[in-house]
Amino acid sequence: MQLGVDTVPVLVGPVSYLLLSKPAKGVDKSFSLLSLLDKILPIYKEVVCELKAAGASWIQFDEPTLVKDLEYNELQVFTKAYSELESTLSGVNVLVATYFADVPAEEFKTLTALKGLTAFGFDLVRGTKTLDLIKGGFPSGKYLFAGVVDGKNIWANDVASSLSVLQSLEGVVGKDKLVVSTSCSLLHTAVDLINEPKLDKEIKSWLAFAAQKVVEVNALAKALSGHKDE
Repeated sequence: MQLGVDTVPVLVGPVSYLLLSKPAKGVDKSFSLLSLLDKILPIYKEVVCELKAAGASWIQFDEPTLVKDLEYNELQVFTKAYSELESTLSGVNVLVATYFADVPAEEFKTLTALKGLTAFGFDLVRGTKTLDLIKGGFPSGKYLFAGVVDGKNIWANDVASSLSVLQSLEGVVGKDKLVVSTSCSLLHTAVDLINEPKLDKEIKSWLAFAAQKVVEVNALAKALSGHKDE
């Protein structure tokens, strides 16, 4: 932020943090890691307060475990966690993102009902069934971060296909609430094609590394708004 760049800090969400954790050595494997929620939430609250004080206008929580078929009690923990974080999250925009797969129906219902959130992010490259769920019912007034640019591979985006998906969502969430995004973090791909000067030009035209994917997102956003990319 000191550099004048509007950054969005990304945190692993509290429930996925626990679900993806393992018991410490010597702890019985039957121990429920979700029972530690009350111990970690104060830490999350502290971090959120620090980010707000530093000037963050958006905070992203990654909850990738929502693409799994979760037990009822696990879904209830999501509801509890974000209900308890709601007052702390007040005054900042909050995005919860999932990726790498479809979000099952019950998980989608739980996610989109969570309190204190401004936006939801979905992988619409590998989550084609999620697209149907969004069209079937998306919470009014919330932002949709539509992950149509694949952040997991090195191939150039199919612009026509992505634009078609985005246009189909405009009437569902509202043009002003639709945000073009990558399907996941860009840490999974190489950085920039400019670093590959010896690569065959034809092959290079098929590729898009992280820097190029950012350009693709920007181009799609311009196309969606009716502006031609320069």
